[in-house]
Amino acid sequence: MAHPESNDLDALLRDPRPLAPVPPELVKQVVSAVSGVPTVAGAKGSGDSSGPPRGADPALPERFGKHRVVGPIGRGGMGVVLEAEDADLGRRVAVKVLAPAMAPKPGARERFDREARAAAAVRHENVVEIYEVGEQDGLPYFVMPLLPGESLAARLKGGALLPEEVVRVGREIAAGLAAAHAVGLVHRDIKPANLWLEAPKGRVKVLDFGLARLASGADRHTDTGAVVGTADYMSPEQASGLVINPRSDLFSLGSVLYHAATGVKPFPGETLPAVLRAVADHKPPSPWAVNPMISQELSDLIERLLEKRPEDRPPGAEWVVAALDAIAAGAQAPALPPPP
Repeated sequence: MAHPESNDLDALLRDPRPLAPVPPELVKQVVSAVSGVPTVAGAKGSGDSSGPPRGADPALPERFGKHRVVGPIGRGGMGVVLEAEDADLGRRVAVKVLAPAMAPKPGARERFDREARAAAAVRHENVVEIYEVGEQDGLPYFVMPLLPGESLAARLKGGALLPEEVVRVGREIAAGLAAAHAVGLVHRDIKPANLWLEAPKGRVKVLDFGLARLASGADRHTDTGAVVGTADYMSPEQASGLVINPRSDLFSLGSVLYHAATGVKPFPGETLPAVLRAVADHKPPSPWAVNPMISQELSDLIERLLEKRPEDRPPGAEWVVAALDAIAAGAQAPALPPPP
């Protein structure tokens, strides 16, 4: 029996059967990262491909399908990313595998599988795409190309971006979010560490759909009442454990753009409760007041994205793309519709 089409997202996320490999003709360039670790093709574990993989976890298999492990790239809360070699094509790829220690934990496999399904469902040049999904020695994995670049988190360690870079990066994030929202997904964890800048031109790739949920609320995994995501960039409704929708991702986009435009996070706090209170109650200074190099129009857009009430934010990611295009062209951003 064939799997449901990827545009039938509810059925795709619920389907308990193993995923078939994504057809190669659907695959474009893609990048994988965990915890902001840079991955440069051939730089990690390069050299002779014979012999045991260097630095690999002994609990992990040496092969995932036709991909032979070369060495580790990074590790996150649930997954491990490995550099591997495609035996058929002789190219280096990145393999993300569920960490062996996480495999027995309730819900871990389900979330990992959901990340693969969600990422495979969104096909856009600014969203991570998948070569192949499978299981090896009881561990689920998926395969992505290994490309040069760095996370936005790594880039922001050097301070604010140039104004034109803020506009370009913001536009590409918004375009990726528009593609996810179009198939009914809310990402829920937009933050600099989940945004990859692909070398040499810095094209954005939205990563890590492990927390993605159906915007319709039909997803049986939706956990109203639970706070999920990264506090520094999450929306007030996420911070309160309330129902979220695509405009929740727009608030996170606003937080990322504030950080990129000013070099500081919009919601400071020494502890998690302090950050959550700031997200709920604090109105940060105008981005233009912090960094007068950015335009008033960009500053106004970021402030609109950071409105506490979802209905006061822009109507959707596609509108944000259009607004940033207008700012880049020196034109006036389209007028926002009045809130309901």
